[in-house]
Amino acid sequence: MATTFRSASYSVDKIDWGPYSTPAGTTKNTGSPSNTPVHRRVRLHDQPTGRIVREMWSDAASGAYIFTGIRAGVYFVMSADHTGVYNGEITTDIVVPAP
Repeated sequence: MATTFRSASYSVDKIDWGPYSTPAGTTKNTGSPSNTPVHRRVRLHDQPTGRIVREMWSDAASGAYIFTGIRAGVYFVMSADHTGVYNGEITTDIVVPAP
């Protein structure tokens, strides 16, 4: 009988990993009540190709988000309203991460 050894389960992002982070952002409703922070799915896209690089949910209380552990490059951020009340939007069109 053969013995199988298994290591800890984790994935390594060989394409987009790097020592950089995006500037912090916030998701907010601009309707009524105005500028209320909201919990939304936020996606980081590679600017030249439009490919999704990272995805996360913004903080429920503050609407804050930040993408860490990415390579140098140019990105854009999109968020969508999963409740269906508001349209999705590109929150930041040109995002350049910093170390």
